Amino acid sequence: MEEASSFAAPDAMAFTSLGSSERTVTSRHLGLWRSQRSWTGGGYTTEPDFYRMAHKGDVKTGFARLSSPGLFGVEGHMYFTTGGKWIAGINRNIEAVELRLGNGTSLPMEKVAGEKEGMEGTSTFELGKSGLTVLRGQGANVSVRVAFKQAGEEWRIFDAPGKGSGVQQINLGAVREGLAWSNAPRPAKN
Repeated sequence: MEEASSFAAPDAMAFTSLGSSERTVTSRHLGLWRSQRSWTGGGYTTEPDFYRMAHKGDVKTGFARLSSPGLFGVEGHMYFTTGGKWIAGINRNIEAVELRLGNGTSLPMEKVAGEKEGMEGTSTFELGKSGLTVLRGQGANVSVRVAFKQAGEEWRIFDAPGKGSGVQQINLGAVREGLAWSNAPRPAKN
């Protein structure tokens, strides 16, 4: 798959779908990727998925799925970039997102984009430099919960994907291991 992907144009998706609709969805979220760290079905577990990307730079390389109860609940992804950024992409134009650490620390994310309202809206939030500094100082066993607030409503915590999965908890150690794998040099070609 690594070899086949290297021949594809940057906007091609043919080599990333490989017989699975979820892999095509992953390509739409991240772009052309060369290999996947583990087989998790494209993020339908509580663990984040990580990929080695075909393009360079500080690009999205992994994600954890975020959901809320209900047929039309607020959903999204927490993306992790090769440079270590945390970016929340949400399927509604909501008011706020923050990361809540197991030790009680709350790290608000900055809203960098939001368009339309209701079912058609979307929003994007990014953790700033001070928040990233706080995360770097935490131990590998610390878990992060993602909270969100819609206009005029109380704060809620995103669930993990799947019925009865409970609150989504993103383990910092798992994110660090995934980023290290994504950024590791690839073996030279013969």
